[in-house]
Amino acid sequence: GSSAGRAVGGSPVGRRSGAFSQARAMELLHWLFAPVVLGANLYNYHFLDGAGMYNNIMSWQLTIFSLHVAPVVTIRCLGLLRLTELLLCTCWILLAWLFRRGQRSLFSLFFIFLEGLVAVCILEPPLLDALMVLQALISFGFWGGVVFASASPDFSFLPLDRHLRLGWRHMLASHKAQRCLLHEFVGHFVSQASFAAVLLLHVGRCPPLAAALPGVLLLVASCVACVVAASAAVPPHELPYNLGALPSVLRRPLPLPPWLVGGGASGGLEALTLPWWMQGIDGGEEGGDGGGGGGERCANKHE
Repeated sequence: GSSAGRAVGGSPVGRRSGAFSQARAMELLHWLFAPVVLGANLYNYHFLDGAGMYNNIMSWQLTIFSLHVAPVVTIRCLGLLRLTELLLCTCWILLAWLFRRGQRSLFSLFFIFLEGLVAVCILEPPLLDALMVLQALISFGFWGGVVFASASPDFSFLPLDRHLRLGWRHMLASHKAQRCLLHEFVGHFVSQASFAAVLLLHVGRCPPLAAALPGVLLLVASCVACVVAASAAVPPHELPYNLGALPSVLRRPLPLPPWLVGGGASGGLEALTLPWWMQGIDGGEEGGDGGGGGGERCANKHE
């Protein structure tokens, strides 16, 4: 009986059956990870819109670009008919815009263009490899920065690193600390890990790092070029990441209508509206830094 089973298992029919089962399992995993990607990014869009980031150049950050690319690529990796795929991508683009409350600023409308471009472009393996590596760089870079900042007495870029600086007993007792940790976990791990899983299942292999590096550099360079161009064209000609303003020689303001300019190319954090759990540290344990200027640097968190 066992020899007969081995004979069947080694036959072409058995191999085809095994390959079919593996393909069905991979397809099921695609459909399990896809809702995670979509749901996590709807949360991200809702938060960013509530903070007021889609009204100015603060939303043009590498991580946020990636957050808008991920759902469209995920839909295209589901193996649907092309017409169905385009329809779902269009519905998603409109839904994402609604989560930005239909804002018409240049900085919000650009994401419609970006998502539309991703919906119609050819998803070549080098592009998917680069996106996969980029997810790891974003996540590891962010959490590495959080660990570094939490160990530094002076440098801080998030409320989370100031919470961590106070120790795990504080983390367990503070509702603000727990909300900050959960928020960053979704925005800088769940979003990237689930998207990377979708890409890995679609490509069927880990990306060759050396071969993917030029693609990653091209994606980063494209992001930088868009940010610099918008900063040059729109007053007050500032950059995100607290990088200050462009030199005067690079400024070429365009006569754009006010509704398209929105909040402008302004990297000022004072214009952002943060939720209560990002405003200060419980109990003021950091000697008054919890509620004021240093605490508000958290808004530039999507590095």
